[in-house]
Order: sequence, then structure tokens, then C-alpha cells
Amino acid sequence: MEAFILDGEVGSFEAGLGLGKDYGSYWYGEGRILEIPTIGTVKLPRELVKPVFYPVFPGIFNHCSEECYQCSFLWALKAYQERDLFSALVFFQGGEDSPEAAAMMGFIMLIQSKRKGAIPFLEMSLVEEGGTMGSFLRDLGLVPYITFTFAPGVRMGVTVSPKGIRALLARLYRSMGFNAPAREIMERLAMGGTDPVLLLELVELYFSEGQYNRIVELLHDLENETPVHTALLFYLAMALEALNIPRLAFVAYNKALRRKKGRDPHLLRTIRYRRALLYEKMGMRRRYRQELERLWEEDPHYLDLGERMAGLL
Repeated sequence: MEAFILDGEVGSFEAGLGLGKDYGSYWYGEGRILEIPTIGTVKLPRELVKPVFYPVFPGIFNHCSEECYQCSFLWALKAYQERDLFSALVFFQGGEDSPEAAAMMGFIMLIQSKRKGAIPFLEMSLVEEGGTMGSFLRDLGLVPYITFTFAPGVRMGVTVSPKGIRALLARLYRSMGFNAPAREIMERLAMGGTDPVLLLELVELYFSEGQYNRIVELLHDLENETPVHTALLFYLAMALEALNIPRLAFVAYNKALRRKKGRDPHLLRTIRYRRALLYEKMGMRRRYRQELERLWEEDPHYLDLGERMAGLL
């Protein structure tokens, strides 16, 4: 199966700075969809939408005139917002031992299209495991972020936080073909099960490597909550089928088809087609024929339906 996150260049990066105390570590663009070969279109859940950031006005920096790390960082953020990347880099280099400064230097490298140069800074920002990265920024209500587009056209935003930086590194590693470190990060982020899109990418990676048991371990109790979960259940069904556990594969296929609202018709048709093939494999000829007839009525040109229907005559 072809991967839906392909190796190669990610899209251009854009800098941003906003105001707000409650924001996500990372998010996906509103109205975006995933186009997954052999699966179809998967819509992103509504909650994976860019948070609303209020614009930062220049006056917010005027009160800061002391010689301190926080003030230097504020002026660096001002330069970052104004796309004065050279000045921002000079300011951030003064605080290069801090995780926030290292993360921002990584952001600047990415804006300059230096992916390999950005990775050491982003990795450096995660050396301290205290979980305090960006805490003073949150106290100020400042949100420095970076956005980019990755294949297949999904826009993603990342803020200065451990979770956001890890998600960004996973995308970068995967785009450069470094699957092992990408997998390690995705496994860590996916443990909480809070990001179905990241989980989908991890499962797709497992499937392409034939690690079907890992998919079953990860998804065995998954519910069909969003269109992304429908795609995950499809992978679970195919993994169970590959492990020669057909009865549980039927359960997963049926669960994936339980909800149709908001799901792409092509995705649902693909799941039904794969389930029909499993009917045939298990000798359930009547169910196999019934499913093919329904699919034929909807789209007689779908895949090899014509040949299969002719073989039933």
C-alpha cells in the first residue's frame, strides 16, 4: 500500500505571533482533508482547527526596557513577527541555552527553508524534560507559532511547547524519509490517543511495514467517532485480515461502516468492497453476491466490479 504521507519536501513555512492563553500545541487547517491512496478522502475532525489568536500590537513591547532574558526574548519575538529574521536570530542566540530560544531558532531555520539545520535546534529544545517550555510566554499570553503545509495538502500549525515541537519533528523526519525517529515520536504522542490524525499516520506507517500486531494493539478498542476514526477502523480490519482473524476483521469492517454522516462515499464504498472480498474468501457466497450487487447499483465502473459480476452469472 502506498503511504499517504510521502517522502519529499514539505510546503513553505510561515511565521506568526498572537495573543491568547488557551491554545493547542498544534492544529490542522480548517476544512482540510486527507487523500489516502486505496482508502479515499478522510475529513479532519472539527476540533482540529486553528485556534483564534488575537493580533499582537507593537505597543505591547514598549514597556519592556530592562536588560533581562524575558525582555530580550520579547524583542526577538517582535523581530520574528516583523519577518526581521536576522535580528530575531541575533536575539535568540543570546538565550540559546533556553528551550524556548532553541525552538524559535529552529522555527527561523525552517522559514529559511533549512530543514536539516532546524532539526538540531528543535531537538535541543526538548533536552529538558521539565515540561516548562513556553511557560513564561503563556503567562504573558503570547503565542509564537509556525505554520506549514505537508502532503497531501494539510495545513498544520505548531506552537512553542514540548508536544508541538515533537509533532513538528515527526512531520519533518517523515518528510525526509527518516521513519524510525518519526515512529518513535508518533508512538509517544499517540499513547494518549488524543490526536486521531497523528494516530492515522502512525498506523499507516505500521501497515506499510507489515506490523499488523502493533495496529491491533493500538486500535483494538477504538470507537467510530470521526471520519478519521473510520479510516483507522479500516486499517484495523485489514490488519486483522492479514493476521488471518477474519471474524474480528468483520467486526472492525462493520464498526467502520456504522456511521456514514460526514464520511466520504468513496471511503465507505472501499470498506464495503474489502468486506465483500472477505466474504468470498470465507466462502460466504450469498453475502458476497449481495454486497457486489449493491456496489454495482451505485457504481458499475468501480474497480473490477464488472469482471466480478460477470463471473457470478
